[in-house]
Amino acid sequence: MNLNINREWVRPENSILFRGVYELEHVRYRDVSRKELGLAAHFGRWECENLVVAQGINRLFDVMFHQDTQTLTWYLGLISGATAPVDGDTLASHGFTEYKNYTGDRKEWIEGAAAGKVIETATPAQRAEFDFIETITITGGLLCSVETGDVGTLFSAALFAASRTLNDGDTLRLNYKLTGSST
Repeated sequence: MNLNINREWVRPENSILFRGVYELEHVRYRDVSRKELGLAAHFGRWECENLVVAQGINRLFDVMFHQDTQTLTWYLGLISGATAPVDGDTLASHGFTEYKNYTGDRKEWIEGAAAGKVIETATPAQRAEFDFIETITITGGLLCSVETGDVGTLFSAALFAASRTLNDGDTLRLNYKLTGSST
């Protein structure tokens, strides 16, 4: 069987590309009163690109083109350990280790409206904040559709370029930004 394929549509310049970035800031307060006043030592800000996994891309397509119900709230979580996320990871089955021993559950991602082919945390004040209750090394982040558990959608995950050691009382502020481009 001879297939005559129109190659016009497969050229790279006709692609849609997604680029996700986790932006994190490590903050340490000397004591509770300094935290209440917002007085902190900032240990820096870092960015890392991430993998938008197959489960996340399929969810995006199903909502946009297949009339699936929209997920109204997305949540940010953290990864510990050295195993990198892969395209086939799902929230229910993945090789990386999700770190959960911080105050509360996964943190709500409060996204603003998309503009200029970008959607990200609405304002810096609305970044997800993880308060730590032990010393731990954090190696990555994730974005998923549920606050707790593993019955939901994993949209993206990444290991940071370098791990971050956080102490009891430290705060990690996390932003997620997704950029689309058509080239």
